[in-house]
Amino acid sequence: MGQNEIQQMIEQVSGQKFSDTERQKQYEKLLTGLNLIVEKYTFDQIWENVGLLEKFRQKLEAIMVLIKVEEQEKNRVWTKEECVEWVDKAGFDEPEKVVNRRFYFEPDHIKIFGGLNLFDSRVEELPGGVIEITGFLDIQFNTKIHLSERLEITGDVFAKGCDPKLIAQLIRMKESGRVGGEVVVI
Repeated sequence: MGQNEIQQMIEQVSGQKFSDTERQKQYEKLLTGLNLIVEKYTFDQIWENVGLLEKFRQKLEAIMVLIKVEEQEKNRVWTKEECVEWVDKAGFDEPEKVVNRRFYFEPDHIKIFGGLNLFDSRVEELPGGVIEITGFLDIQFNTKIHLSERLEITGDVFAKGCDPKLIAQLIRMKESGRVGGEVVVI
């Protein structure tokens, strides 16, 4: 392990954002400790001092565990009950009926059948595990929603008033064939 490799490892774990505030605090503390070691000691000093090298390795591994847990939670498929709560928060009438009629649950993903109207909605994400919406998606004026890179939408996406980064993501999704209709922003 050379000095460039150490710097690359730190760059790989830098700039992470965690949804859980406690996990974010742990991460920031670990990253600060990691950076202090690198700033205070030369590569040779770290490499030659077994205790220091072990401290560095432990902090790096702890950060990697936090990143892995975050990724697992992001990719977790929500339960039917969690989807019912989400549908209720999204403002649909009779959320349990909506989920029973339009959500198709598989062990590793969820499909939503029919269009999904989240116009001016308070939701910030789709249920975990949703990989396909067979119909349109209306997220107009929803400035906080985040969409998974895995998501496929067979119809149009209405995104007027959305964050420019989200609109750029939707255009990339359209270009890669993951949006079957048009991306409408006007």
